[in-house]
Amino acid sequence: AGIILLQNDFHSIRMEMAVENDVKMIRVVKGYASLESSLTYKDNMENFHKERCGSIPWEKEEAVLGIEAEGQKISMYVKDEEEKKYIARDEDGGLLGSETSGGFLGTYVGMFASGNGKEYQQYAAFDWFCYKGISCESR
Repeated sequence: AGIILLQNDFHSIRMEMAVENDVKMIRVVKGYASLESSLTYKDNMENFHKERCGSIPWEKEEAVLGIEAEGQKISMYVKDEEEKKYIARDEDGGLLGSETSGGFLGTYVGMFASGNGKEYQQYAAFDWFCYKGISCESR
């Protein structure tokens, strides 16, 4: 479960809580079919790439996940009562653009939960979601 910037099924950047080798992690993963400019929709799974941009172990039950963007640079962080920890900084958000994804609509931002194709009894609970745009004039 986590938050995602989603252009289409083949172009996204997400931050998620996951378990790897019995260790709870928060990781940032980007997926893309191509980074080449084209206005043709790319839906070829043979060319799909998935890259881990960063990860940290996370022992707590709760986390505040956040995304910051400046231009096409995307940073993702997790926050607890004490501090903000960046998992990935200045990732290239260009893979979410129409030129590389082959789409013509904007990128969605939201929460997600996945069983990776399997049914589970566990669930993900989200207490709140907030989107706040910051204009250049307010800086």
